[in-house]
Amino acid sequence: MRENTRVKKLLDATKAGQTAMREMLRAHLQRIERNPAGAPVRLYPFTRKHDLEEPRVVMMDPQIQYGRPVLIDSGIPTAIIAERYKAGESIGELAGDHWR
Repeated sequence: MRENTRVKKLLDATKAGQTAMREMLRAHLQRIERNPAGAPVRLYPFTRKHDLEEPRVVMMDPQIQYGRPVLIDSGIPTAIIAERYKAGESIGELAGDHWR
């Protein structure tokens, strides 16, 4: 079984390890949209690096596609994009269809 070194570092019980976990959790929590009452209504998951400046291109909202991940601009489920890519379509072809 392959060991994930990134997870191992985040689970470090030292003070530095706790800081890394806290910052990662804070970054994820900042990508949750809440309604005026404070309840979570939409999540913008990380799609590349766990960087706060990463653009929000995918969202999960229970009111849209039953909460499945979708592209923000088009509402197309990411699973469809993944299926087409696995079927052999190029990134350029997919981008041409979905980002006009």
